[in-house]
Amino acid sequence: MNQEPTLYLLADGDDVGSVLRLALLNNDLAKTREFHANVSAARRFVCSVIEDQMRGSVIFAGGDDVCAVVHEASVTPELLTHIQDEYQRLAGRTLSIGVGACPAEAYMALHRAKLSGKSCFIIAGTTP
Repeated sequence: MNQEPTLYLLADGDDVGSVLRLALLNNDLAKTREFHANVSAARRFVCSVIEDQMRGSVIFAGGDDVCAVVHEASVTPELLTHIQDEYQRLAGRTLSIGVGACPAEAYMALHRAKLSGKSCFIIAGTTP
């Protein structure tokens, strides 16, 4: 990445763990495998948008979590909504996103999104 202003983005699938726990409690390994595959495909989609459209770099991605650094100019409500819509289509679950100037600010924005009812994005320093 060059010297353009950057932001940190954290994304987390909503209630993914609950779906997996219920499937395991019901001994439904087929559902567990299928859901895991769907969440993994959705996570890969998020990473591809970060790298291709946001000219960003993924710091870590696993399970239903993604952490990345992205170019500030690429962070638009339209693109974040597109990411959420496609994640929901692929995984069958909603996605919360937090964006901030540093990892801690992005983490707080993510948790604010979760506490705001999930399935939303918060860009730190802006009014929701």
